Amino acid sequence: MKETYIESTFCEWAECHEGWYALKLLKRVGWPDRLIIGPGATAYFIEFKRPGEEPELIQEFIHDILKKLGFEIYVCEAIEQAKEIFRRNF
Repeated sequence: MKETYIESTFCEWAECHEGWYALKLLKRVGWPDRLIIGPGATAYFIEFKRPGEEPELIQEFIHDILKKLGFEIYVCEAIEQAKEIFRRNF
């Protein structure tokens, strides 16, 4: 399954929930694919990967910076995995 399919399918689903947005980040090297924001100032990042694919070293470096700033970072390789993360934050 392609990464873009996983990402787009999840984002369409997430944005069906009122007040939630799955923002595509400008293509900056190492940054996660999406910033998910919603009610109550909820914000977290998702990096989408094909099944079995791991984040690159630069991505892990950026993820560590974001975690130190207090953000939650998730790496998802399946639509249901991303939906479950959303449900926990919803």
